[in-house]
Amino acid sequence: MKKEKLIEFSLSKSKIEKLIIFLGYESQSNIQCRGSVGLRVSKMLLDNCRPGLNDIHDPDVCRAHGRDSHGRSRRGHGLAEKKGSRGPQLWDSERVPDYSGLWCDRLLLGHHESPSRTAIFVPHVPSKLIGDAVGRVAQSHRHLPRDSILLVKASSGVPFGGVELEPNSQESLSEETAPSGLPSLHSALQNFGSSRRGCDRLWIGVGNKRGHLDGFSAAETAVLERHTVPLASFAAALWTINPERCAQYLKGLPQDPSALPRSPTTNKLWHSMQFSMLSTRDCALLHSRLTGNPLDARLSDAQRNYLIETLLHRLGER
Repeated sequence: MKKEKLIEFSLSKSKIEKLIIFLGYESQSNIQCRGSVGLRVSKMLLDNCRPGLNDIHDPDVCRAHGRDSHGRSRRGHGLAEKKGSRGPQLWDSERVPDYSGLWCDRLLLGHHESPSRTAIFVPHVPSKLIGDAVGRVAQSHRHLPRDSILLVKASSGVPFGGVELEPNSQESLSEETAPSGLPSLHSALQNFGSSRRGCDRLWIGVGNKRGHLDGFSAAETAVLERHTVPLASFAAALWTINPERCAQYLKGLPQDPSALPRSPTTNKLWHSMQFSMLSTRDCALLHSRLTGNPLDARLSDAQRNYLIETLLHRLGER
C-alpha cells in the first residue's frame, strides 16, 4: 500500500468496520490441538499485516500494561519500579478494555484502494464463557451490524484442509447453549446492530477421524502451514470485500489440499489484501504535527519534533 493511502486511512478510519472472531481456544496447553486451528489463522493475519506491537492487546501477556480492565490508566502503575508518583505515559496507546482475549483493531483488509478497518478477537476463555467475552465486545461496538461479523472455527464436517464459508449462520448459532446465568454466543451476537443477514462462518476442515483435542501429525501440520492457513487468511480478507465472492472462490477450489494450486502467483495472491494502519503512537505523532497540540507534558517541543521527523523519514523509506 502506498504511504499516502496508508496515512490517509490511518487518520480517517476512526471506527471499526468489520470484526473477525476466532473460536476454539480452550486453554494454553491445548493451543496446538485440532479444534484450535483458527488461532493459527489469526496469527498469520497478524504476521502478514504487522500492526504495531502496542496495538495487539493480549491480557495473558500484557498484565503490566498501564491501563486496567476498563481501559483507564492504572492508579500507581509502576511505582515500585520507578519510585515516583507520575502516571504512565498513555498518548502512545489506545483505550481498550479487557475483553478476556487477544484484541487488535488496526488491520486493513481488502482492496488497497478501499480497505475495511478490521478488528480480530480471539477469546481466551473456555467455550462455555465465549458468549460472555463476545458480549463485552458487543457492548463497546454496538454500531457494528451482525452481517459485518465473521466467525472462524474448526469443523469436523469439512474434509481436512478444506475451507468453507457458511453465510448467515444464525440457525446453527441458536443451537449453542451456555450455563445458566451466562449469555450464549447467539444471544451475545444479538447485542450488535441489527441487519437483514446474520453473521457468517468460515469453517476450517480438520476431518472426522480424530477428536478436536487431538494434535496434528507432522504431515498434517505441513499441509496446514503450506495450504490451509494461508488460504483461510486470504478468505477472511476477501470476505471483507464481498462474502458472496469469497464463497464462490472457496467452492471453486478442490477439497483435497494436495490438489490446491500452489505457485508463486498463488502464494502472492493468498498474502495480498492484508495490511495494517499506522500504530497508535505514529498516528498520535501525525495528529500532533497537524494540530500543533502537545503529546505529553513531559515531552519538550524539541523531543516531539524529533519523534515526528524520525517518523516522516521512516515513512519516506517505505
